[in-house]
Amino acid sequence: MNRNTLRSLSSVFGVCFLVCAGMQLFALAMILLLDDIALSWHARLFSIPPDEVRVAAYYFLTLMKTLGLTLFLTPWAALRIMAARLGNTDEGASA
Repeated sequence: MNRNTLRSLSSVFGVCFLVCAGMQLFALAMILLLDDIALSWHARLFSIPPDEVRVAAYYFLTLMKTLGLTLFLTPWAALRIMAARLGNTDEGASA
């Protein structure tokens, strides 16, 4: 695998992580700004108490954060490290 391939893959994972983080920020903003409206609407929609809706929302944010870190940020960092090391070995080999 060459350095350009590793950089391309790391770019894809980086963009995916940014999209995931953006979705988390949007969801958090909606929870904070529209708390009463969202709680009452979801409580009626799913026939559960509003306190359970709040807990479910924070579980959702926790899951999204964990998945984002595990599935996108970790591979991005690993690919960046591999590309940097491959770049160092290529430069040393060509000299």
